Amino acid sequence: MMIAGPARDDVLAERRRCIVECFYTITTPLYVIVDSAHDHRGITSFVGKNPLNYCALFGKQLVEITDGRGPYLAALSVGDGFLESLIDKAWGKSWCIFLTGTVDLPTLRRHLARLVSVKIDEGNVALFRFYDPRVLRHYLPTCLPDELNRFFGPITSFYTESGNGENLIRFSLDYPCLEVNYIFGSR
Repeated sequence: MMIAGPARDDVLAERRRCIVECFYTITTPLYVIVDSAHDHRGITSFVGKNPLNYCALFGKQLVEITDGRGPYLAALSVGDGFLESLIDKAWGKSWCIFLTGTVDLPTLRRHLARLVSVKIDEGNVALFRFYDPRVLRHYLPTCLPDELNRFFGPITSFYTESGNGENLIRFSLDYPCLEVNYIFGSR
């Protein structure tokens, strides 16, 4: 059953608070990929005003071609206020995905940068927007075990918002199986 109006806003505000608390319990390094293509000036200004260690996933040439619009990877520090601000501002807008891994930011960036482009036919290359939660939550369940293994690499879990923003979905790999957990119960 879908809740509408002010009651829905209250439910989503409480859910955002619970999502932040969930992220506080994670013991491995927490990262976020923020997609600045949605609201380039707003997102880059928001990210730039916060004390983050971040980098573009695109290479320098692609960053120039896209005028800086694209995915940015940031290491999050629980308790600095940025996570709360990001969840409040971005949740339900398909701006970002979260991930955990046991590697440093440069190593994680190298792995993720390899996933951004895919060969489609006769050597043509296209951008793969896996960092869009609407794409990731549909893509991962279609992967074969070896594809999942390559995609996850050093990543232990991906986290996305659900389609209606009312749930947090965790994807993790227990090779050869993809585990999908809805943190707040059912879909």
